[in-house]
Amino acid sequence: MDKVLYSEINNIIINHWKFLNNQWPFKINKYRHRTEIKNINNIEAVKAEIYSKLGYIPVFFFLTVIFGNYDYKGLYRNIEKGLLLLYQLISGNSIREMYEFIPYTSFYDIYREFWFDKYKELNDLFDKLLEHMFSNKIIRILSAGIKNPQYFKQITLLLDRHDSQIHYNVKNNNNKILNKSDLYSYKFNKAGFRIQLICDINEMILFVLKSIL
Repeated sequence: MDKVLYSEINNIIINHWKFLNNQWPFKINKYRHRTEIKNINNIEAVKAEIYSKLGYIPVFFFLTVIFGNYDYKGLYRNIEKGLLLLYQLISGNSIREMYEFIPYTSFYDIYREFWFDKYKELNDLFDKLLEHMFSNKIIRILSAGIKNPQYFKQITLLLDRHDSQIHYNVKNNNNKILNKSDLYSYKFNKAGFRIQLICDINEMILFVLKSIL
């Protein structure tokens, strides 16, 4: 059983982790930037924070596979724009708090172009990556046979959830301000929303459901 399991894991690495050998992508010049490239303030602090929390591989994956070769707005180095987006994800900073590095309006242009304009493309990509990069049916079944208690060998998927607090002054997908009743969390007894996800027996996340207000 272990030999078959290791073989399946190696197949995933061979077929879906090829990005480890990728070169840096060439961006497609969509905008006519001036020749002068601006420097991002405190970019070394951004790099140090990202490296301390994520290491090399997740950052390389984000910049080459997810952020990609697209030319985003702003007179800054494209790779550093990606680092700022990644930094905001791991730091918890609001969009306005990113003014420490570049003007708020400049960061918002990059943020909106990445998360809103490319939403469907990113959503489809994430679904595909989560489905294939970390697990498959054979790995889940074999792992359950090894790890699970005696009477639960058939369980291969788990549903988990995470409740987070939220401020009232947020908008839904229709750009409408949500009221307190829409944001009520029974766990916190105050404003909040719930994220549900499905992970396999090896604690690999395979699917993330839409947030529930």
